Amino acid sequence: MAWFRRLMDMEACWVECLDANVLNPEHFLSYSEQAEAIQIINPVYRTNWLKGRAWLRKKLGEYLGQDPRLLSFTRGKLGKPNLASHENFHFSFSRSRNWVALAISETMAVGIDIEGQRDVTGIRKLIVRRISAFDQPLAANLQEASNDFIRLVWVACEASLKCSGVGLPGLNGWLNSELQHLLAWNFQRENLKCFMNRDWFLAVSVEGRFSSTE
Repeated sequence: MAWFRRLMDMEACWVECLDANVLNPEHFLSYSEQAEAIQIINPVYRTNWLKGRAWLRKKLGEYLGQDPRLLSFTRGKLGKPNLASHENFHFSFSRSRNWVALAISETMAVGIDIEGQRDVTGIRKLIVRRISAFDQPLAANLQEASNDFIRLVWVACEASLKCSGVGLPGLNGWLNSELQHLLAWNFQRENLKCFMNRDWFLAVSVEGRFSSTE
């Protein structure tokens, strides 16, 4: 099953299920990535990690017309991945178990996050704990929020923080500035789009918002 869209002036956005995507990781991954995979103890996680990395390289290679094995990745100061040979090329990758997602833009920073259907107890506790630092009544109300709402908040947060490049250190600032919009189920905005179906929850963010690092 594959899902493809062009959103918010991005060149491409893909979602695929790795179960339906037969890839031989050795045909796509670098030697260092294969060596890294050996260190992953859980065999299911290791297999999904290998498939996810192979899928990412395959998609980027197809888009750029290059050998996927020759793509070289670097990281910014806060860990955001980039392609070493393409200074103005922006991409964001996410994997949740056997689901993978990729967003590409040649003009602006992007962030994407996907979450498969899974228990959200840990995510709910994290969000409530962070929000309680500045709004305890709101944190108490979120204890009763639906699982779908918690999943949408989380993917919106992850995609936005990936886009800005600040990562989880920006979580408190993002929740403080954005949660009121989300409480009204406002998950479709100029620079943020969220989607959901029976298999996954997805958010895509583009440059222009969510730059808080508080």
